[in-house]
Amino acid sequence: MKFVAVTATLVVFGLIFASGLPRCSTLVERKEVGEMSEGEWDVIRAGVTKMHRLGWFIWFSFIHTRFYGKLHTVPIFLPWHRRFIREFEALGQFYTEGFFIPYWDSALDSEDPLANKIFGPQYLGGNGGPDGCVKDGLQKDFRSYFPKTGCLTRRFNGGDRILSWISVESVASTLASAETFNDFRLGIEYGIHASVHNGIGGDMSTANSPNDFIFFLHHSYIDRLWDVWQRMKPENMFSYNDALGKKIDTNQTMELYAQPIKDVLEVGYGSMCYTYGNQNSKDNGKKTLTRRNDSSKISIKTMRKFFPLLANNSGTETPEKRSTEPTPNKDILPMSKNGETGSLEDFMFSHITKHSYADKKTRRNRGGLMPIPARLPDRFLEMHRYNKTEYEVFYNRQVELINTLNREGYKTPF
Repeated sequence: MKFVAVTATLVVFGLIFASGLPRCSTLVERKEVGEMSEGEWDVIRAGVTKMHRLGWFIWFSFIHTRFYGKLHTVPIFLPWHRRFIREFEALGQFYTEGFFIPYWDSALDSEDPLANKIFGPQYLGGNGGPDGCVKDGLQKDFRSYFPKTGCLTRRFNGGDRILSWISVESVASTLASAETFNDFRLGIEYGIHASVHNGIGGDMSTANSPNDFIFFLHHSYIDRLWDVWQRMKPENMFSYNDALGKKIDTNQTMELYAQPIKDVLEVGYGSMCYTYGNQNSKDNGKKTLTRRNDSSKISIKTMRKFFPLLANNSGTETPEKRSTEPTPNKDILPMSKNGETGSLEDFMFSHITKHSYADKKTRRNRGGLMPIPARLPDRFLEMHRYNKTEYEVFYNRQVELINTLNREGYKTPF
């Protein structure tokens, strides 16, 4: 079949760069959904519709389901999905000029996910009806043929709404506390990754989640967060270890793809020819900021517990002589306009939400407590074979983080 032939071509395409991994001469820019023009949405609509008509959604859903058990709750989760969505994007470009996979900064919408326009009827549509079938949006008339013939389904976890999920602050905590690749992978996979899959429900909560185009927007965001973490410190870029901290050989090939893991570790090289908006492929996100945080009153104890990489904890001073305020780590935090290092808010704007939509979403009148993210239900944990004990440790830490920030008077800028 045609899609098998093209897939084989793309796999070979990946092998071309296996030895050299040159820097890409041309990069496709993946924009945040809030930054896209209507013309760009038209390109996405045309590409997605054509790929559906040619059977590609069946293929990607089948592949994801076929290898699902080997791809989740393990280190290969991030590199394999980076390769997987890049293949989808390359196919879209093959059929439709100007196609790219946008990313959805879902953590920005943590308090009220449905406030994002992507759930509108002119974009990707909303909840499923009583039968679960999506009735509006880009995929409303798409027939699904895997794992069975039917429609695209969504079943929001709050009935007619989506419950609060992982916030930008929680994502920032993962980025600023993960000392190893696997620490980062676990925090992202159990956190914002699982929250969005579970919150939207239907096909998105199953192994055949690629039936829903939101899957690709979501995993583009997950990939972007990995790229951000990789660029925070030089040693992060090619870091790849297991749960015990043991380094994994990146010459191993990935399931399905005859391509070593090392070939997908750096965005902008080899076949990973894309970039995320204004985040340069070699830029770690540092820039001179014009904003200063005037709301983040976070204690040194909280900074060192939940955002240790943002505080400079070096030195030999005794606890009694330490400053009552954390000293920002100048290697990670950007500089403010007056030459001082920034705050948690600066870190979030310069690393995690580095796009114009974040500025539009910033609250003018900040107030109210941050909500606790919804816990993943046991059925979701069991379906996806998550380690319940491991997840509970992670989730309880997220609850403690939000409760601590609320208690200390922190006001989220989002």
